[in-house]
Amino acid sequence: MFDRPLLTAILVAIVGLLGPMLAQRVQGVASTWLWRMAAFICLIAAWAIALLNDPLYTEAKLHPKAYGTLTVLAFIGAVMFARSRLLEARAHLKARIMCLRVDKQIDTEDAALDLQFTMSIHLRNDGTVTTAVTGFDFFATWGSVDYEGRQIQGLNEYHLKSFRPSDIGSQSVHTDEYDDLFDFPLPCEITTTGSQPGWLRFFIRGFPLEAGTNAGLKKDVVIKLVAMDRKGDPHIVYKGSLPEGECGPILKKEKPIRWEQLA
Repeated sequence: MFDRPLLTAILVAIVGLLGPMLAQRVQGVASTWLWRMAAFICLIAAWAIALLNDPLYTEAKLHPKAYGTLTVLAFIGAVMFARSRLLEARAHLKARIMCLRVDKQIDTEDAALDLQFTMSIHLRNDGTVTTAVTGFDFFATWGSVDYEGRQIQGLNEYHLKSFRPSDIGSQSVHTDEYDDLFDFPLPCEITTTGSQPGWLRFFIRGFPLEAGTNAGLKKDVVIKLVAMDRKGDPHIVYKGSLPEGECGPILKKEKPIRWEQLA
């Protein structure tokens, strides 16, 4: 039977293995080194309790050199675990595309498509630490070839046209309503407790003509949205086929006419 000191050592070792990882998920804003130090101390404390446990010493009857070797191995194991990626705080960014509009134009000279992707996204962080997004990359894939998009700013000058029933319960009488677009704010802190909405627009020139249809693009087209964090590390926040939600017409806002212009 195990005595109390040995049971204490086992419990401390379990806490050292699982406790920091669980605490990091609950309170991930603390520095990574803090969780690693906590794990290291717990594992070394567990071995110290086991090493000083009299029944273990008397029953095992190991040579002092064997105890020394086991102590070195326990120290190395604690260091390796504390430095492992299990205790590395990471951000895990994901994007939900609320709606996507694809506008295309045929380039007759190059026999290709010029595409413009405008999307509304909500970016969230499923990781353990807050990170900052500094930019986006966008790719559209056709026939195993990636075509990179160029981001276009200035969406604040546009609005989204939508049609809503003017009378409650009426499906025949509609009024036009306009929702203002806004560029996704950059740089932007993405916490683990909420999401950040915004609009993005990308332009791709020279997309294969056979990938297009009368209504837009074929279902085989795959898009990929990549967010760049403050360290320059890429996060694939969306990769898949074109989402079903299509944005309505996107129109440029009309500038108000000043009276002095009419004089």
